[in-house]
Amino acid sequence: MVNEPAKYLQVSAPNEGGRQLVIGDVHGCHKTLDALLRKLKVSPLDQLFFLGDLVNRGPDSGKVLDQIIRLQESGYQAFVLRGNHEQLVLDAAEVSNEELRSTLESRNARSLLRKKGTLKKRYERFMKNTLHYVVLDKFYLVHAGFNLKTKTPFSDTRAMLWKRPFNLKKKINGKRVLYGHNPRRWQDIKQAVNMKLPHIGLDNGCVHTHLSKKYGRLICLELGTMTLHKQRNCE
Repeated sequence: MVNEPAKYLQVSAPNEGGRQLVIGDVHGCHKTLDALLRKLKVSPLDQLFFLGDLVNRGPDSGKVLDQIIRLQESGYQAFVLRGNHEQLVLDAAEVSNEELRSTLESRNARSLLRKKGTLKKRYERFMKNTLHYVVLDKFYLVHAGFNLKTKTPFSDTRAMLWKRPFNLKKKINGKRVLYGHNPRRWQDIKQAVNMKLPHIGLDNGCVHTHLSKKYGRLICLELGTMTLHKQRNCE
């Protein structure tokens, strides 16, 4: 991956009655995502922000992308950040069909392929249109983190996709940072929210049900009330 120019979007607060809902790494767990969205009772007034890594590892990456594409086509405000796993797919597609097939087969994501072994065009367009970061009134949203060792942290897109670990000691431009990428224990996520830390990781390892009961949930943070919502993996 080359360090391409960052794609970002500044999003204003939703209209009255709308919520800002930030959702962690889905990783192909389409039934779990569907259950969470039903639990949240999302409406077109709400703004949904997906922190990336929608694909790979889980049972059906294609159905996850189909679900979010349907939301967008139905008038829902669904904003999608690019994770390192979306980038892995795009990079492999640029190399060759053989590299793409190998990459997706090793990550349980063959549902992204056409029968002839190429990436389905609608998925390719979707992933290429994802954002590197989002600017909200009080938050930055990013998949992995920002490179704070450089004077231009908003130009290092590789760090936005891959940086690990990410530990922010103070706000950036007066804003806190919400991110995914690095699975965190449920109690650590709750503590970060309760302590109002300048950085909050929202990846509870939805797909990693094998780790322990401290992982395996898809997490959503409702920004207006700073309420955490969770859905246990139900694939």
